[in-house]
Parts: sequence; structure tokens; C-alpha cells
Amino acid sequence: MRQHIMPEVSGTEITVTKKATVIKLNQQPPVEDNNLQELFNKAPGFLITEQHTPGQFNFSYRGLGNPQESEFTLVLRDGLPLMSDWIGFPTLYYLPLPQSISEIQFIRGGNSLLYGPEPAPVVNFVTKHPEPGSPWSFYTEQIGGAYGYYSTYNVIQEAVGPLEFRFDGGYVRSDGQRDNSAYDLWQTDLYVGYRPDEHQLLALDFYSSRFDGGDPGRITYKQFLEDQNFSPTPYNHDWVDRYTTVLRYERDFGDGWLLQAKGWFTHQEIDARTAANLNPTAPNPFPSSTIFGYEEFNNGGADIRFRKLWGDGTIFKGSALTFGGVVYHGDAPFQRYTLTEETSGPNFLFAPRGTTSDIIALDQSRTADYQAFFIEDLIRIGKFHMVGSFRLDHENVDVDSAAAPWLATVPPTGPASISADHWIPLWGFGMGNDFGDRNETYFSASSGWRPTRFFDIAGTSRTIAFGEEIPDPFKFSGLRIRRARYAV
Repeated sequence: MRQHIMPEVSGTEITVTKKATVIKLNQQPPVEDNNLQELFNKAPGFLITEQHTPGQFNFSYRGLGNPQESEFTLVLRDGLPLMSDWIGFPTLYYLPLPQSISEIQFIRGGNSLLYGPEPAPVVNFVTKHPEPGSPWSFYTEQIGGAYGYYSTYNVIQEAVGPLEFRFDGGYVRSDGQRDNSAYDLWQTDLYVGYRPDEHQLLALDFYSSRFDGGDPGRITYKQFLEDQNFSPTPYNHDWVDRYTTVLRYERDFGDGWLLQAKGWFTHQEIDARTAANLNPTAPNPFPSSTIFGYEEFNNGGADIRFRKLWGDGTIFKGSALTFGGVVYHGDAPFQRYTLTEETSGPNFLFAPRGTTSDIIALDQSRTADYQAFFIEDLIRIGKFHMVGSFRLDHENVDVDSAAAPWLATVPPTGPASISADHWIPLWGFGMGNDFGDRNETYFSASSGWRPTRFFDIAGTSRTIAFGEEIPDPFKFSGLRIRRARYAV
């Protein structure tokens, strides 16, 4: 009856009085060919700007922020960020294949209190793991379609005894409908778990993904009517590699105490060859140069959470306390090189990945650090409940530029090194009342924030001028009053 909502206390998370929706993928048809509209069709208000190739994902929610690269939406996998850099570069260039996911959780108001910065909602992909006691099994999926589309997904798993194992791999390719829209995508996931007893789990997850695809560019409606396959950027190409290792430990101590601890490390590379659009009406319609950009992201951290169930045997039965902390560090160097026929030869527009030149347009060293402490308490008195929340976040973002446009002027128009440091306290309060048959009325108010990005203090073309103030993080608050009926 209530499969479309999250439990009110889910592990170490309190979601009661927060609008929390669940999409269970086994309850809808399989999703293929980068069809994100179908994947999120049960998430009203969640807006998707689709692209031909699955190397960049554009999400927004009810008009909040620019959807480009999902910069205003926090996207997680098992509670850990999928963004390129969680704080300094919160863009989305990777999503797991839908076949490897059991459900997608949407947590709207109060999401920053649970997981950290970005406006609502949190989108959390929950990875499939073998059920304890399940025997060896194998599954394969082979799909073909128009425009050279082919997809294969294969999984083998077992969870008999204290050891658990799952390995899956997928490959997707397509020639694309438009010119220069062909792509190849490889993904593999590995899970190994060990349960010394029924109260403990020690697990290792490893995720890998490689994307290689063209970027056909945007066209106008007039161009579409003339030739719907036209690509104004036939030379542009993207490569995205991502590898993540997660080590986690869970333990139920009894008496209502639960511990969930995770440590993770991610290495991601975003490489792009980008030239100007074709200009058929110009004397020389072809671009005279192209830019190769190389962004590398090495980041990780630790997330530790505790939950205590309390109130049994009293009028406070069903109450819960959660608290914990997060530590994160990201290192994200960024280089750009300009290629011309003089510097790189006649095939500069099709230069292979890894090509550089003597013309260095940008060379930056970028780091981001983030720490947080949070606590939430759910107090139940019969059918009435209240939730109080507090979270203290700290960010430090630093950009050091060895080469940049503002350094090429005499004198420079901005500093070579610049940083931002902020402490952000967050609060939340909710209350509700269960009444009748599967009904609840609740009220919630909470605050959140958007982190200071690398580009906020030093972009690719300009930086903060000498003496200019560092921007504060964008803060926001929300208010929700709702009568909900939990029925199919």
C-alpha cells in the first residue's frame, strides 16, 4: 500500500514530515536508450532536459536553477555524491545503468539536513545487492534497435553463507540519429559483502564507467526543419571516465542502536574537444581552432551516522534520534589547450584524446573541503509527532591559476589565487498527525544552501577582481503544509 513513499525512519535517516517519494524500478518496464523521461515518470515536478548522448545529464526541480549538468540538484548513489566535485563543481556526467538500481528515492523539503548542499530534491539511486540467503543466479539482457543501437547487460550473484557477491556489466552503443551523435558506454559494478553474524555487514563496492561519444550541438527550429540530422559541431567529442570505491560497515548493536559508516574515493576524468559552430555563410565556414579541455577529479571522504530508537513502553513509542558527520576533500586540476593548424597540423579538428599544444588557455589547481555535523530527533506522542533538525556545514574552496585570461593582461585584472571559506548553520522543524485510515497532515519548515563553486570565484574567462568580495553561499528555506493520504 505504501510502496511509493519511504519509511518514516529509514535506517539512520528520519524522513517523516519530509516529502519522500520512491520509484521502484521493478514496478515499471525496463528503461533503455538514455530515456530519462521514462525513468523518472513517477517524479512530478522533476524536469529533464534530454541530450542525444548519455555523457551529461540535465535535471532541475520546479524551476529551481539552471538545469545544465544538474548543478542545482544533489544526485547520490547509496547516499554518496555522484557529482564531479560535490562542492566546487557539482555537475553530473555519470549515472548508473537502470538495470543495476533497485529504486530511486526523492527527498524534497529538508534534503540539505540529511545529505548536505543543493536545493531540493535529493535524488538517491539505491544499488541492487543480493538478498541474504539467495543462491547463485545469472541474468543476461540483449537488446537491439534503430540507428545501430545495441545494449547488453549481464549479472551474476550469490549470497549463501556469510559471503555475498554480485558482479554486473553493461555495454551500450548507438550511431545516433543526428550526425556526430554516436557513442559507446561501458559500466561495471562489483559488490563483495561479509556478514560475520546477522547484526553486522562489512562490504566493498566498486563502480566503473567509461563514456566515449560525439557532441552534435544544439540546432534551431529552422535548422531542424531543413535537416533534422544536421550537426553544427561535427568535430566536438567528449570522454568521461569514472571509478569509485566504497567501503562500508553496518552494525545493529541492539536496544535500538544502529551504526552506518562509509568511506569512499572517486577518480573522474572529463575530457572534451570543442570547436566553434560551422558557419556555412562565411567565406571560411570551418573553425580555425579547437580547444581541448582536461578536467580531473579526485575526491572522497567519510560519512558516519548513528540511530537510536527510543520511547518503547512509554507514550513516546516510535521516537528516534539520529546524528553523525561527514568529511570530504576534492582535488580538481583543470587545463585547456588551444589547437590550430600551425601548432597541431592539418587534422587539428580531429585531434585524439590527450593532445596538447604550446598555447595554454587555462591551467588551474582547484581544491574543495567540506565538513558537517547533523542531529535530528523524532518525538512521537501517540499519533502526533514532531521532528527537530540541526546541521552545521563548513566549506573551503580554493582556486590557484597558473595560466588564465585575466593573468595574460598587463597588469593582471584579478588574483592568481583566491579562496572562499564559509560556515553555514541549517535548521528544520516538522510536525504531523496521523488520523483516520492511512492519512497524515503535516507541516515542515527547513533551510538549505548551495555551495560556492570553483566558477563562482574563478571561471574560465574571468575571476573576481582585486578587492572584490567573495560571494556568500546561496541560502534558501522552504515551507510545506500538506494533508497526505497513503493509499494506492
